[in-house]
Amino acid sequence: MGNEVHETSFAATAEWCVYLHSRPDGEVFYVGKGRKHRARDFAPSRRTLHHRNVVQKHGLESIGIRVIPCRSETEANMLERIHIKMLRDDGARSEHAARRTGRC
Repeated sequence: MGNEVHETSFAATAEWCVYLHSRPDGEVFYVGKGRKHRARDFAPSRRTLHHRNVVQKHGLESIGIRVIPCRSETEANMLERIHIKMLRDDGARSEHAARRTGRC
């Protein structure tokens, strides 16, 4: 599906990241930040009901993952907010965008 991450030396050593999970059609439904491994952690106990429902509907193999390495947790927080705002402004159905605007 083309969602492999080609890492530079910085990306390979970055501890924090922002990640975007998308449906097969490319629509982002989740924006998160965390340590690098979190982007690919789909354990149901660590995901919301909305996230689990989207993954169940489309299948784990069909979920796109984009990882943006960050230099610090502060940078990751800032980039996460920017991505959520951009998605919200575009009218996306992102869970985080919906939660922040009250459209759950």
